[in-house]
Amino acid sequence: EVSSWLNIPVWMKNPTSWDLDIMVNSIAAWQTPSTYAIGTEIYETEGNNLSHWVLRWWTDWPNYTKKDIEETYEMMKTRKIKSPAIIIDTNHANSQKKYERQIEIMAEVMVSTSKDEELKNLIKWFMVESYIYDGRQNYSENCKKWLSLTDPCIWKEKTEDLIMKLYNML
Repeated sequence: EVSSWLNIPVWMKNPTSWDLDIMVNSIAAWQTPSTYAIGTEIYETEGNNLSHWVLRWWTDWPNYTKKDIEETYEMMKTRKIKSPAIIIDTNHANSQKKYERQIEIMAEVMVSTSKDEELKNLIKWFMVESYIYDGRQNYSENCKKWLSLTDPCIWKEKTEDLIMKLYNML
């Protein structure tokens, strides 16, 4: 309900159960005007048409192929989602936990959708794990500064390459 009040893009990752009805219904709920209360205040919303679906791991990964993007788009059209939008998660299971593949995945999506204007416009961006140094580390008293403690990341030079590759593909 709060998301339906915001006038900014809001994104949601599909649930890990991969219940796609939950995902599509969540986006539809964001886009529906709503009334809700916080404490004694009553809020009326107009709905938020700037909802984004983050395509992340699927029961049959990867889920960034043209076929997967088309299927997601069809679900959104069937549910009459206004302004359908997708962000592609290039890491995690989509990269088989090989964070170095993120640039390759982004390029593959760009090439596979380049001849289809609807699909090209559907994809709003890519979710990329990026930090100062490549990889990740476990927490210890001697952690290296600027190295991820969570997900493995591509380092800043590879991120610059990724941005330039995207720019040149556009």
